[in-house]
Parts: sequence; C-alpha cells; structure tokens
Amino acid sequence: MEGDPFQLSTEVADALAGGRPVVALESTIISHGLPRPRNHKAALEFEQLLRDQGVTPATIAVLDGVPQIGLDADGVRRIAEDELAKASVRDLPILAALGRSGATTVAATAHLASLAGIRVFATGGLGGVHRGAAETFDESADLPTLAENPVTVVSAGVKSVLDIGATLERLETLSVPVIGYRTTAFPAFWLRESGFELDWKVDSAEQVAAVMAARDARGSRTGIVLANPIPLEQQWDPAEHDRVLRTAFAAAEEAGVRGKAVTPFLLGYVVDASGAGASRSTSISPATTCGSLPRSRSPGRASRRAHERRAGRRDRRPHQRHRGRAARGDPPRHRYDRHDQARIRGSAANTATWLASRGVAVDFVAAVGSHDAAFHEEELREAGVTPHLQVEIGVPTGTIIIVVQGAQRSMLTERGANSLLRSASVTDELLAGAHLLHVSGYSVVDGFGVAGTRSLLGRAADAGVPVSVNPGSIGFISDFGVERFLEAIRGARLLFLSADEATLLTGEDDADAAARMLAASFPLVALTRGERGVLVVADGAAPVPVPARSVRAVDPTGAGDAFIAGFLDAWLRTADPIAAAEAAVYVAARAVMVIGGRPPV
Repeated sequence: MEGDPFQLSTEVADALAGGRPVVALESTIISHGLPRPRNHKAALEFEQLLRDQGVTPATIAVLDGVPQIGLDADGVRRIAEDELAKASVRDLPILAALGRSGATTVAATAHLASLAGIRVFATGGLGGVHRGAAETFDESADLPTLAENPVTVVSAGVKSVLDIGATLERLETLSVPVIGYRTTAFPAFWLRESGFELDWKVDSAEQVAAVMAARDARGSRTGIVLANPIPLEQQWDPAEHDRVLRTAFAAAEEAGVRGKAVTPFLLGYVVDASGAGASRSTSISPATTCGSLPRSRSPGRASRRAHERRAGRRDRRPHQRHRGRAARGDPPRHRYDRHDQARIRGSAANTATWLASRGVAVDFVAAVGSHDAAFHEEELREAGVTPHLQVEIGVPTGTIIIVVQGAQRSMLTERGANSLLRSASVTDELLAGAHLLHVSGYSVVDGFGVAGTRSLLGRAADAGVPVSVNPGSIGFISDFGVERFLEAIRGARLLFLSADEATLLTGEDDADAAARMLAASFPLVALTRGERGVLVVADGAAPVPVPARSVRAVDPTGAGDAFIAGFLDAWLRTADPIAAAEAAVYVAARAVMVIGGRPPV
C-alpha cells in the first residue's frame, strides 16, 4: 500500500523546520484514559500548557490509517469523541493497511515521534512489567520500544499497580537510562515516591540536554526515561493510596483475575473505589509532567540549544564516511540574506549535515583552501559533523553560483581545491570504523579518476563497508565519459541519481527502464523524479514507486542531498529500502521548506 508513513501538521512542520522546540504527546490518555466529555477539554489544556511555555505540542494519533504528528481541532475532537482502537507499535501497519484509526500508546507515540525527528515526549505514566509477569510474560511494549528509539520520555513514573521493581530492572537490562528530575526517588504516578531509589538525578533542563548529547556522542540509540514526580499538592494521600491498592489486590484475588486481565482490573477498581484515579489522571497529564520543568528550559528547547553548541553530534546510528565538496556558495542576492548565503555549501557536505541532523555520526572528508579551512571546520562541527579536511595552500575551496527559478535551479561550479581531493584522504582507519562510505560523483570525475575511485572502493570492500554513490552532475560525467564513470563506481551497493542522470548513464528516456538497467549493476537504485517521487529497485525486483510529499517549496537547493541523507539513515537502521525511501522523501520535503542546502540550526 502506498502512502506517506506519517503526516506532519502545519504547526509541527513549521516548528521543526524553524528549529523550535517540539514535544510529543500520546493520544490513548485522551481516548481511553479519561471520561467524556472531560477528555476533550483536557486534551486542549495539555496542548495549551506547552504552548504557554513556547513549546509546540505534537499530539500523535492514527486517523484513517495515517499517523498524524500534531492534530488540528477536528483531530483532537476525534480522539476525544470517536471510538478508536488502542494502537501500539505492532498495530500501526494494520491500521495503515485497513485505513483504520487508533489512539497511540506510549510505545507507538515514541516510535512515531522518533521517525519524525522529535526528541522529547511527555506522558503521564510509563508502562512497565505487570505483576505476575514471571508466569504471564506480560510486559508493556513501552520498554522494548524505548530501547530502540532515541526519545527522552518525561513522565511521572510507573503506576503502582505494576511491578515497579521489575520494570526498573528491565529498563536496566535494555540499557535505557532512568534519571530523576531533582530527585533520586522514582515516582509511582499518583505518588512522588515509590520506594525505589535511582542512581542518577539531574537538576536542570540543561543537564537533561547534556545527557542526551552525551548519549548521542557515545553511540547509544536508546531512549531516556526522565522521572519527574508530580507536585506535592497533587499527590494522592499515601495512606489512602495504600489502602485502596490493598483492597484492589484482594478483590482481584477473590474474583480469580489472572494474567493480562490483572492490571486493567486493578486500575478500574482504583477508579471505582476511590474516585481518585480518573480525576487525578487529568492533573497528572503529559503536559504537566513536562510543564513543571522551568519554562525557559524545557527539554525540547534545551536539546536544540545543545545541538547548536555541540562540536560533534552523534547517535548510535552507524558511522558514515563522506567524500565530497565543501564549496562555498554565492546565491542570488535577491533571494537570500547574508546569513542564508553562509549556509549554501557543496552536495556531499549538505548530505553530511542532514545526516547529522538525524542523529547519525558522520565523518566528512573534503579538500578546502587554506584561507577558509577554519571556517569550514567550525561550521561542519557546529552542524554535528566530524570534518577531516585536506587543506590546500593558496587555492580557493571552490565556488558555486546557484540560480533559482521556481522549483528549478541552475548551477555554475568552479571546484578549486575540491578537484585536488585524494582518495587516500579516506584512510583505512576511517573505513575501519564505518558502516557505510558515501561518495560524491564530483570527487570521482574531478579528483580521484578511475584508478583512485577503484582503489577507494576496493579498500572499502576489504573493510566490509558498503558504498553509496551520487553521480552529482550530468555535465561533469559527460566530460569524464559515461563508461569510465560506470567502471569507476563498479561494486557500489547503492546508487542515488536523478532521472536526467539515469538517462545519461543508460541512454533510456523511460525512468522505469533506466532503473531496471542500472539495477543489473547496482543492488539498490533510488531514482528521484522530482514531484513524481522516487523509483526504488532492490536486488533486481520490479521498480517500486514512492510518492513525493506535497509541501510549499521555498528553495529546492539541497533537496536531493537531504533525500540521500534520509534514505541512508533509515536504510542503515531498517535494511528496508521502501521504508528508507519513504523516510527520505520526508527529509527532502523538509529541505525544500527552508532556504539553503542544509538543515536549520
């Protein structure tokens, strides 16, 4: 079934494109956790509480088969009033295939938030290990999902009807950090303390952001649980809580409730016996757990500032080595101000920075002129890329003049120091730590030549590193020679190219036929066709079309570079080329919504 993997609301898309803080919110607390009609009012209040702090709320739900990242007024109404399925990660493909709607659990919300590039998620209570799990193996999908998605979940802990001790042990086994916010006492949702102590605490949102940055830098892709207890005035009286809970356990035993039915029974009993559960669920809201952090220092904003300050942003996602241009741009003055001009750079550098913005650890190899080497070094590091620059004395780095007319662009290139880049600059040491080597066609045709490229790809093969190639320019390839170019890149695993480049390399005007021809030499081909989307051919199978996303384009510069970044990021994580292409068209859509070839910082 074709279609977008998710849909961003205009508010969320604008916030992400502008680098403003965004916090994800789940929808099951609205559809299944609160009574009607109070749930609709609560949903609006949750979102407004975040907006009042300068944070964009992204309530997540699946509506008519499509995951929605951020809801409009009608979407909020639907999750409050419609009968929706309770959707965890496993249910997402089923809902998509059947066109059904569902309210997302903590697990599904964290998963979708991570896909959308949202790094902070606020919820009332986290799921965990259920009582009696030693016999039933009943464990919330929240826990393994957090082990796979780099999202910081801010919550008021785990409900006391669950096995809190086993939950903390399970999180430790999954290597998910659990940190208290200004406390070492792990909270129990309705109570500020559960009786379990944490090893670590942080005292400010800046420290939260620093932990997130350090986690990224050390190659971990797990989420983080930030336990933020409810305010003292909202806490349920501990003695009353314990009395109701004892009565609930006794009632479950008397009724013969077993297995997965125990937790829903206990929760229902708590609500019916005390009236406290439902009423307190409103006050212990997702937005409250995040909103009680300092207003100017919410995790969403703090993590963005940390991203801007870091010399190198890394995630557990595989290391990638990039060769290519670091050329400065000189775009038309009537379209860009000076700040925007400073962000126009070469194709491979654009791809590297988009990868870094997705949390990928990137080493970038390029040749630059000595007069602006420090400039490029600093800017790449600010973007989260680790540069390895071959500095050429007395030679300009290069110049690109880009003329933008509507959705089309023309480029005039003087490569300067870029043409002096040596394949040996990608050292064996770099290859040894890489999971993929991405090569710009510019470096092949105006630098390495056939012999240098063959040597580089041979060393990558010896190191077990797959290679992806982006031809880059039909003009350069025509001058270099099509056959020489194909010989140079023989053995590459992935080939990214436009329809024009595919026609040049194959002589076929039909994109489908060209993609099939190229697939005979390259195991994975992604052929972009502008507004018509992309054709993906994997391991000789029939071409699969993936539609482009419809957005308001501001500047097409760097869209292809961003597409490659999104594809590589998703492919290295999932090994699914179609899912990778779907993620890539989203990243490309984000790219055309901003001025310049790089992600906003």
